[in-house]
Amino acid sequence: MLSTQESNLASRAKALLERGAMPLLPPAPRQWSTDEAVTLTGPSGSFKWSPRGYQDGSADRRRQAFEFVAMNLDLAPSGLPATAPGELYDKCNFLFLPGSAKVHRSHEQQRPVMNFSQLRSMVVTGKGGLRFLLMLQRASDLRDETVDRHLAVVSHVPLWLL
Repeated sequence: MLSTQESNLASRAKALLERGAMPLLPPAPRQWSTDEAVTLTGPSGSFKWSPRGYQDGSADRRRQAFEFVAMNLDLAPSGLPATAPGELYDKCNFLFLPGSAKVHRSHEQQRPVMNFSQLRSMVVTGKGGLRFLLMLQRASDLRDETVDRHLAVVSHVPLWLL
C-alpha cells in the first residue's frame, strides 16, 4: 500500500502521462480493446480506433495500422506530415497497440522514452524524484498541444503502463 506522499507522487505522474509533455514526454499508450472503438478526426478524414481484430494481426501489421492513422492525423495544411518520423511515434504514442513491432530509435530519440519509463515507475511504485516530476510538470505548460483534441477523445481509455 502506498503512503499518502507516494500516492500523491503517483497521481501527479499519472496525470502527466495522460497528456504528455511533448517533445520531452510522450502521452502514455492506452489499453485498447476491440469493443471500445473511438472516432478520431484529422485533416484527411475520420478513423475508428482501435482497429477491429487487431489482436489477430502480426506485430508488423499492428505497427503499420498505428503509423497509417498517426500520419493521417498529423497532416499539415500543405498535405505534408507536420512531424518528423521519429517524433511521430512519441507524439501519437497513445495510439500504439499492444504487441506492435518495436520501433528502433537513435540515441537522440531515447530521451522521451526514458522520461516515460521513469514516470511510469513513479505511478507503479509511488517512488521517484520529485524534482524530475516538477520539471516535467513545468515543461507540460509549454508542450506541443496538437494532439490534445485526440487525447480528449480517448481520455476514458485506461493507460497501459506495464
